[in-house]
Amino acid sequence: MTDAFDPVPSHPSASPLFAGAALLDAEKVDCYRIALEFQAVAVQLVPKRGCSELRDQLDRASISIVLNIAEGCGRRSSPDKGRFYAMARGSATECAAILDLLGARGLVDERLRQRARSLLVRVVQMLTQLIARTATSAVAPSAYARAILLATATSLSLFRALIQLRCLVNARTPPHQ
Repeated sequence: MTDAFDPVPSHPSASPLFAGAALLDAEKVDCYRIALEFQAVAVQLVPKRGCSELRDQLDRASISIVLNIAEGCGRRSSPDKGRFYAMARGSATECAAILDLLGARGLVDERLRQRARSLLVRVVQMLTQLIARTATSAVAPSAYARAILLATATSLSLFRALIQLRCLVNARTPPHQ
């Protein structure tokens, strides 16, 4: 199973685009490469005549996937990264809905639609992983440590209160005979 950060492209068609060049952060991410591949397939999906609204929407959403992944990769803070990856994921699911509409209307070659859909599913899976990684690293260690200390202090306070309550109850009960 390839990692979302795998610098080696999982799809050979993405390799020539970056061959021999210095890479930007996004270009090292497999998810970005697959999103580019989907964008290339998306252009072929909708007929040039008619369906202009679906064609335009698919074009905008597929471009948005690539651009938001690139912008997320270029950000340094985890919350920023996560926000852009989430937007890219939303655009990918929007593209999937457009593919469903095209299929339901019989406007697209089914094999090409299935190829596009499989790329989208992989992109969404990878973006979900990236979003989860940014969410777990979003809490700064100092904030995490403060939360642990607060929870510990709260637990100790509750424990002390229970002991005091027990002592009061024991003091009021008559001794056993």
